[in-house]
Amino acid sequence: MLKFYNKSISLSYEKLNSECVINPLKGQTSKRKIFNGSDIRILCKIIKEYPDFYLDEIVKEMIKKTNKEVSILTLWRSLKFCDITRKKIEKVAKERSELLRADFIYTIGIEFQPRQLIFLNESSKDDRTLSRNYGYSFSNQSAVKKVVFLQSTRYTILPALIIDGFIACDIIKGSYSKARFRTFILSQVLPLMTPFPKKNSVLVMDNAKIHYDEELIKLIKRIGCRFKQNRDFMKTCVDPEYSIMVACSQIISKLAKSYFKKSLGFDFL
Repeated sequence: MLKFYNKSISLSYEKLNSECVINPLKGQTSKRKIFNGSDIRILCKIIKEYPDFYLDEIVKEMIKKTNKEVSILTLWRSLKFCDITRKKIEKVAKERSELLRADFIYTIGIEFQPRQLIFLNESSKDDRTLSRNYGYSFSNQSAVKKVVFLQSTRYTILPALIIDGFIACDIIKGSYSKARFRTFILSQVLPLMTPFPKKNSVLVMDNAKIHYDEELIKLIKRIGCRFKQNRDFMKTCVDPEYSIMVACSQIISKLAKSYFKKSLGFDFL
C-alpha cells in the first residue's frame, strides 16, 4: 500500500481516485442477443443459398424462417460474428458437380503421369477484359473510371499446355466453332501426340459442346492416345448414387471438406 508523507499529495491522490478515475463499464450489462445458435445456423444457410442478397433481403428471409425481425445493423453484427464478409461473387456453371470434379481429379492423379497430359481450353479477350470491379477514392466520393461499355473486337486463344510449357497455340477473331477446334487438334496437336503410355499421350479438356466430337475422339483413340473428360465418368455411372459413393470413398475427409465446402448440399457448421 502506498504511503504519502506529504499531506497535499495525499489529498490530491484521494480526490483523483474518488472523482476522476471512473470505470466506464461499471453498472452496464450486455444486451441479450436476439439470434440464438439455431438462428445463426439458419443465417449461414441463407448466405450459402443466396450469396448475392442485400442486407434488407436477408432480414426479410430471416423473418420468414425464424419469425424474428432485426435491424440491418443487428444483422450486420451477426454476419460479422459468423466471419461472413462481402466480396466479389465468383460465378460458376449451375450444372457443375463437386462430386464429379473430385472424382475427375482423383482419376487424373491415379491413372496418368504428368508427362502424359496435354491440357486444352479457350480463353477470350476484348477491351472489357482488364476492367476492375473495385477501386479507391476519398471518403464520401465515388471511385469513378471511364471504361468501354460497348463490346469491341473479341479475340480467342486456344493453347495446348503440357508440363514443360505450351506446345501449340491458335488465335482467332471471334469464338471457336467445332470445325475450327477440330482443325486445330488435327493440324497442331495430334502430330505431337504419341501412343499411350508415352509422353503427350492423353488429351484433357472440359465439357464444352465444341470439344465433344465423336469423330475426333475416334481418331485420337485410333492412333493409341487417350481422351479424358468429366463426361466419361458420367456416362459410365448408370446408378446416380454410385458416383456419390465412389467419389466419397476415393478422397480423405480433409480433402472432401475443401472440395465440398462451397456446395449447397453440404453443411460444415
